[in-house]
Amino acid sequence: MCNNCKKNYPAPAFFTLIEIVMVLSVIMILSGIVLASLKTPVFATLDKTVKSVQSVLSDANRQAFLQGKLIIVVFDSGKREFRLMPPEYAELESGDTGENSDKEEELLPKSICRIPPGIEIKFPDIKNRNEKIEYEFFPDGEAYGPEMKLSMKERGITVGISFLTGMTYVRDEEEER
Repeated sequence: MCNNCKKNYPAPAFFTLIEIVMVLSVIMILSGIVLASLKTPVFATLDKTVKSVQSVLSDANRQAFLQGKLIIVVFDSGKREFRLMPPEYAELESGDTGENSDKEEELLPKSICRIPPGIEIKFPDIKNRNEKIEYEFFPDGEAYGPEMKLSMKERGITVGISFLTGMTYVRDEEEER
């Protein structure tokens, strides 16, 4: 080869298409992660909580039917959670608690739904806030328990159970107006 053929060309002063695409895709992934972690919309958190409460209540209704026993869901206002208790809990509640206190600690709930701090929960039918709130589901489909109102900011949803069927129902306050 001749010396004239080997010319020193400077490196190109622009990026290739592949480099640009790679940089843009990394930026998009990082921005997606940042935006997702910033704040969850109000309606998503409230709807998710309502579905969790519905799930616990529906599970209790189903278990009462399948097991042929009374199933109880207890709301603990201190911990702000619903607990689906095993059938042994109902037997424990009907007896005295003196000799069964050790057994009570062994009975762990089968399903728990925690109410997030930003969501307010009210039971309009209950006057005493410190009263233990229970939902009872019977094998024949009957159920007892108060309606609850879950609200966050300007939106509220009422959740309850049907007395005859034990099925949960949901009413959005916006739909009532």
